[in-house]
Amino acid sequence: MHLTLTHWVTKMCLPPLPWQGDRVEKVAHLQRIRKGIIMSHLKEYEIIVNTVHHKVPGPSVTFEQILQLDGVDTASVDLNLYDVDWSRGKDKGSLNVGGSVQVQNGMRFDAGKSNRS
Repeated sequence: MHLTLTHWVTKMCLPPLPWQGDRVEKVAHLQRIRKGIIMSHLKEYEIIVNTVHHKVPGPSVTFEQILQLDGVDTASVDLNLYDVDWSRGKDKGSLNVGGSVQVQNGMRFDAGKSNRS
């Protein structure tokens, strides 16, 4: 199902639009929303993977992207043999194959072969 920007904004349950029917203001408001959405996806974040700094596009990174940043050829290995742990301030977690996490600047990732057999 293809949604127009107007339908998408409505589905996102955003606050009511600040106008009383002026079409020019409606279009301008929707363009500002669209620009904000696009710009948030273009932002780069600096993360640390096994002590090496990397810049990545946000807003999230995947298990596979972290392994690739660590130099693992993800196309030719069994990904289940690898672990990826992350920390963001007091928050900590693990990524599984196919998983992703929202990134923040300075976020740390530890990636490597698993100790499991």
